[in-house]
Amino acid sequence: MAGTKPAGGPAASPFRFSVRNARLDWRLLAELDCDRIWRETDIDALERALDTVCYGDITVEDPRHVSGTCLARLCVYRAASVHFTGFD
Repeated sequence: MAGTKPAGGPAASPFRFSVRNARLDWRLLAELDCDRIWRETDIDALERALDTVCYGDITVEDPRHVSGTCLARLCVYRAASVHFTGFD
């Protein structure tokens, strides 16, 4: 369990979320082919945009300038990222 002391080892540090302080790179996200990422398990493409997805703050965006297609692409990409980071 997170934050518990493993047998014979040092206590693990508790997980903390980082502050989202970057703007989303919509140009980079628009270049991603989410279908290809899923179909071909394109880890290079997934990792290329990982920082903007993890640390981008969508709350600073003007919703009038963000299309439904962009939001859908962001959701698919975030789901792929979560799926990848949970892989053992």
